[in-house]
Amino acid sequence: MVMEKRIESNCQQYNRIEHLKEMLNYLAESEQINLQECADKLTENFPNTKKLSDNLVLMAYSGGKDSSYMVSYVRLIQLLLFKKYNDTFKIRIITYRHCGVPQIVMENIHHVYSALKLYNDPYAEMLLYDDDEVSFFDKDKPVLHSIKNIAKRDVLMSGHLCYGDGRPTFCNSCNISYVNSLVAAASFNNINADVFITGDSTKEMEDYCKWVRKLARNLIKNTTNIDKRFRGFNGYRAVDEIAQLYFKEIYLDEYKQKDNKYNNENNCEPKFFSIYDYTNYDCGSHWEFLTKYLGFQFDTLSFSFTESDCTNPALMAHIRGLKAEHIQQRDYENGILDYLQLAIKIMEAKKFPEHLILKAITRYLSNPGMEVMRKKIQDFCENAYGISEEQLVCMVFSPFCNKGLHLMEFLEKEHPDLCVYINIFRHLLSGKEVTPEYNTHARKLSEISGLDLADLCVLYKSEALLTSKKDTIMKKILKDDPNKIVIQTRNGTHGKIIEELISGR
Repeated sequence: MVMEKRIESNCQQYNRIEHLKEMLNYLAESEQINLQECADKLTENFPNTKKLSDNLVLMAYSGGKDSSYMVSYVRLIQLLLFKKYNDTFKIRIITYRHCGVPQIVMENIHHVYSALKLYNDPYAEMLLYDDDEVSFFDKDKPVLHSIKNIAKRDVLMSGHLCYGDGRPTFCNSCNISYVNSLVAAASFNNINADVFITGDSTKEMEDYCKWVRKLARNLIKNTTNIDKRFRGFNGYRAVDEIAQLYFKEIYLDEYKQKDNKYNNENNCEPKFFSIYDYTNYDCGSHWEFLTKYLGFQFDTLSFSFTESDCTNPALMAHIRGLKAEHIQQRDYENGILDYLQLAIKIMEAKKFPEHLILKAITRYLSNPGMEVMRKKIQDFCENAYGISEEQLVCMVFSPFCNKGLHLMEFLEKEHPDLCVYINIFRHLLSGKEVTPEYNTHARKLSEISGLDLADLCVLYKSEALLTSKKDTIMKKILKDDPNKIVIQTRNGTHGKIIEELISGR
């Protein structure tokens, strides 16, 4: 009763009908017809038909251009139903923040929430997920040092095991946490979401769930009723079990299983609902709405190639540049051009407007621009992850895996003064006792790599997962990942042309 009075009071203070009219001005008549059809279809999926406000809709919001539009579209539906019924559903929005998210993305989210008048609206609940915890959204909430340390370790360990390949280095851990954020938000405060709204097509959602179940069948020992256990939204719960096995593969005996307190709290199973067929996702079609009404900004760091909410793709390109410069005896610029082959292909597949594709790539295509971007991205890497350029170079050599297969090559090229200590380094990496006289050498290894000696010892006894003859989880995940291509490159300026698989975003 108290909540109902608060909602009624708020409705009187905030004119939803006028706000709806204001937003509809940005939609063509045909789009408004589709909006009404989408609203009608959504209400058919609500379990509570007597009272709209007894239904709760869950959405994920990354802070990028597409998800900003999706949140706005669902807000339009919410207001449209209020106009029609004098009541409407509630919205719960979850944002997963990781270290690759720059502050400008948090500002963009804040601008969108403000434009949509979601703050202080009892029909809306905006949440933030980081450090495996759910809290209410606060654009100024600092990233804890502990989160940066975890992210740094995950990036470096994964990167060493795949020679710095883009998707395994940055995306696997991130995608796992993103899915966990959805599971956590679905039953936040013990109030279950009824419908999960996504901008993906129905086929994309079905394909993802099929892929998760297939991976679960291959990896999880207890496969009894696995298709039933992980059907629909419960497919997201399977990701947590897969994640435990994935991190066990990376950290071996050093891995301490995380207790996901949100995964089995209750039987919350919201229905999937897609708005994909009702609206055009091409941001060029609603550019004015996005940039003028919502105040969305395409910042240099937040807008990196295929993403408008994450700097990690720019970091992936940076790593390709370092690989070309330090391993392949080519220029840094050549490595960036390698990555552009992939980035342009993905941007075109995602139907980016031509002017955005040009904006993403031209910042690199002049020598001063290349140097400026290199410095910006490396500065971001150090601030966000605490990883230096020296440590990234070490990562692409992967000198510790396979019992130090490339260790001498790495030392000769990058730290020739340390070659005389190769036997001491191998002694330390094999896990033997660190005597006092070896402490300095152990610290040097950690300084060069960014990892503790214990993690370096794990790498030393591990095979590089993407080149291993074993059918590793990392290889299985990358196998079905569409964000990769085979490019032609070479070792040295005049070396033989070779084909190389490159993945990224």
